[in-house]
Amino acid sequence: PGGYLEDAAHPGCNGGVVINPHTITLVGLNPGEHPVHYDFCIELPASISGQVFSELLPNCVTTTNTLTPLAGVTVVLVDGNGNTVLDANGNPLTAVTDANGHYEFDNLRHGTYGVHMVMPTGYYEGESDVGTVNGVTDGVSTTPIALDSAVLRADQDGIHYNFIVLPPPSIAGEVIFN
Repeated sequence: PGGYLEDAAHPGCNGGVVINPHTITLVGLNPGEHPVHYDFCIELPASISGQVFSELLPNCVTTTNTLTPLAGVTVVLVDGNGNTVLDANGNPLTAVTDANGHYEFDNLRHGTYGVHMVMPTGYYEGESDVGTVNGVTDGVSTTPIALDSAVLRADQDGIHYNFIVLPPPSIAGEVIFN
């Protein structure tokens, strides 16, 4: 059915060879037999998402931190061992933040994932904030640019796996002649 991912195939009582999640071959059948338990498993996909922000720290003009969404930042999906997840063509799975600083990896199989931000040019590391899966904090902030160990089950969405970067400092003032 549409919207599902193939998960596994299990040969039934007369055996067989699993070729892939949707094929069982070499099933031994004799006249009059009705083998059972030839099962094909599907699952709903999972996802993980978040945002990247630039944080302006308090200064002489403002007294509060200001978070601004940052577009165009690359985020890489990694597995539970920290290895980059590859697509069917062997390319790294990456997402680029949109105008709202949002990124998302969807259509994922159940498993343990992490997201690693590629530092945008001209910014400094800030922090990474662990998100939630089904309302429960899940994962580890391993560095300011890496969030790891988020466990996603079928049909679960990991949200708010956010990164904050700092713009370069600047100084300004006036020269007054008396």
